[in-house]
Amino acid sequence: MAAALGVARNELFLQLRTKMLFAALFMPAIFVLAFGYLIGLQARPMQHLHVAVETGSAVCEAMAGTQAVDLTEYPGADAARAAVRSGDAVAAIVETGPGKMTLVVDDSQSAAARAAIGAITSGLLSGRTLPEGAAGPAGGAKLEIEELYGLGMDESGYLTRVISPGFVAMSLIYTAFVFAGFTLLNEKTRQTIYLLALAPCGRGWVLAGKMLASVVLMLLAAAVAAGVVVWGIGVAPAGSLAVLFLAVLLGGTGLLGFVYALSSVAKDETMLRVVVGVPLFLPMIFLSGITYPVAVFPPVLQSVARALPLTWVNDVCRAVFFHGAGFGDVAWQLGMLGGFCLVGAALGVAAISRLMRYSA
Repeated sequence: MAAALGVARNELFLQLRTKMLFAALFMPAIFVLAFGYLIGLQARPMQHLHVAVETGSAVCEAMAGTQAVDLTEYPGADAARAAVRSGDAVAAIVETGPGKMTLVVDDSQSAAARAAIGAITSGLLSGRTLPEGAAGPAGGAKLEIEELYGLGMDESGYLTRVISPGFVAMSLIYTAFVFAGFTLLNEKTRQTIYLLALAPCGRGWVLAGKMLASVVLMLLAAAVAAGVVVWGIGVAPAGSLAVLFLAVLLGGTGLLGFVYALSSVAKDETMLRVVVGVPLFLPMIFLSGITYPVAVFPPVLQSVARALPLTWVNDVCRAVFFHGAGFGDVAWQLGMLGGFCLVGAALGVAAISRLMRYSA
């Protein structure tokens, strides 16, 4: 009994000295709060959702008094529809005939699209907001809902289809962090990086080889994820797959570089996983729009999300699968990913070079 108590006391002190105490005490709360907050966003009013309306239309006057959404006026129905297609608005309300209105909704926005439909129909059905004699549901007008991309919002598999392009973006995080990051950390702790430093070739070639192997693995993981989306879920890409894999290449290389830099300073796997990986990568996963559309977030969080490289990759993936995007349609995202790739690769090369000089 005394021996068991002694072992237990020693084990307790060892656990308290490790970084796992942080995980045991705080990580459950962080996960619950993060997921709970994202789910709770769907139950709150979303006055910040952008909705396009025709300037001077009866619908514009009717919705102006509700403040249920953020109305943006456009000179005509075509311009309002174009705002939805370009991503500037989640939905658009256009009058398509006497006593007839069409709600054009970006069905690739999942929770944001459903919230927009609910807010708009509620506002139009509110009799106090309709001017006398205006066309609207309360005045006998017919309201039709048009899904911009035909994803089937009323079908059982809608949610799976709409989030499936995120599989490709998520593959970058797991490949970079789980495989490349822990592989370098293992080389450092076992001192096998020392053998690479003594290899009869330039260190530049060693660095290039390590980066190349990780990039190839990342491209293969992205290809498998894309295959699951296409053949497993049935979502065919409407745009160029070359654009998709270019985004994967640029974003993946940048992530690899940052992970290599983090692994080079981490003392052990616990530190890399809990102290470095969780605070950096979990917010990126939550805010990148993979599971919840960025349009649902409050404006402050939207600004944060738009600055994350994983958001840029996810935007490209969604644009290729749903919007039929080519190189010109996602030029901004590709440009930002190109800059991120250069910075990340430079950090990764510098980190590995430092380890090899230290080992040698």
